[in-house]
Amino acid sequence: MGSDLELLVDGAIDASFSAEKAESLKKLVQSETGRDARNLAINDPARFEQVVRKICGSNAAVVLEEILERLFKYVLPGYDISVYAMRCEKRGQYARMVKGYRKMADAGDMLLQMQNRDHVACCFTSRVHHDLLVYSFVLRGLRYNQLNVLVVNSQEKRELELLLSGCGIDVAALVKSGRLVIMLHEELYGDDLGSSFEPVRKRLVKAQRLAKKTSGMNVIGTIAGNLAIRRQYERCAQIEKAWHELILEFSVPITLLCPYPASTVTKAAKAGIVHSHNRGLMCEARVHA
Repeated sequence: MGSDLELLVDGAIDASFSAEKAESLKKLVQSETGRDARNLAINDPARFEQVVRKICGSNAAVVLEEILERLFKYVLPGYDISVYAMRCEKRGQYARMVKGYRKMADAGDMLLQMQNRDHVACCFTSRVHHDLLVYSFVLRGLRYNQLNVLVVNSQEKRELELLLSGCGIDVAALVKSGRLVIMLHEELYGDDLGSSFEPVRKRLVKAQRLAKKTSGMNVIGTIAGNLAIRRQYERCAQIEKAWHELILEFSVPITLLCPYPASTVTKAAKAGIVHSHNRGLMCEARVHA
């Protein structure tokens, strides 16, 4: 992936200035640091930002923001990156976002490599982090010819449809062809979220017919994460335990991702979350097992 990212940086610099100025900037970075601008922008973003601000002055934000936009579009293709408000007016903003990008990209790669019957919890720290995790996991299901199942609430459904369609995935076509099933919390539980696991189990049994035409189920479940948001940790643990037991015994292989807002993963809750997932808790590409 390194050479691809360097080409993206090269293109961003070229897009930000005239051909002459772009080439001049690359040479100035080289003379200031002794390193290629493309490599420096990815592998030492703090030094790159420092040099670009010195050379470009008030115009530095233009090239820095262009690089960020291209980097994030590399992992979220076609998505409107402007919603993430990646601004670089202040010193240190570019370096922080590139470091965060690399951690998130690593996490996305780990999700793509999950095996059947793996069960992982991911804590996300921002909207772009959440979207990258979800997109990477759905992509895994499509690549491995699995039935994607979203167990989400109505608001999450709308947000996921927007995300996936922005990344070039036709959600309506997948539903129509039987490659995507959406199970809404409201339909499963009404106002009593997570009161038992039985409603989910029943719906998954019905979905087996579709899954048998594939290599398994690729499931994103947000019941536990939403219970954690409400600080209903006992119910959260019960739901996770039920998921874990189902994954081990279900006739069709299930691979499950459970997203959690990082703010809900307290020290007290972390041990229980890790215990219920055979792949542990993944935060910024680090796995706690």
